[in-house]
Amino acid sequence: MKPHIGKRVAVIAKSVEKSAPELAQELSTAERNIYNYYKKEDWTVHQLWDFSVALGHNFFSEINPPIKPTKDLAFEETAAEYERRASISFQVEYPMSKAQDLGEFIKQLHVLANKMGLKVV
Repeated sequence: MKPHIGKRVAVIAKSVEKSAPELAQELSTAERNIYNYYKKEDWTVHQLWDFSVALGHNFFSEINPPIKPTKDLAFEETAAEYERRASISFQVEYPMSKAQDLGEFIKQLHVLANKMGLKVV
């Protein structure tokens, strides 16, 4: 079953005792827009990001669709193809006050990677 994002956000807002007027002020929008968001089942990533920051709750961690792979891709890749690939993982630590800056950082990282012929996933 597909989650109703608006209802979930409303529950978290209530649990952290943040009212619609407070959220509206923090998100620079009208109070009626907050109530309209609560009614929406589908949200954009940007909207969910803003509410995650405002409520101090990572809603993205709750989105986990039950997807079953149709085939095992690991065995379709030959050893030679695997050897030609390399990757690196890293973690970015940031204060919650800089969460919006993190989004801009990731956008710029993608732009720079594309210019260099690299792929950021």
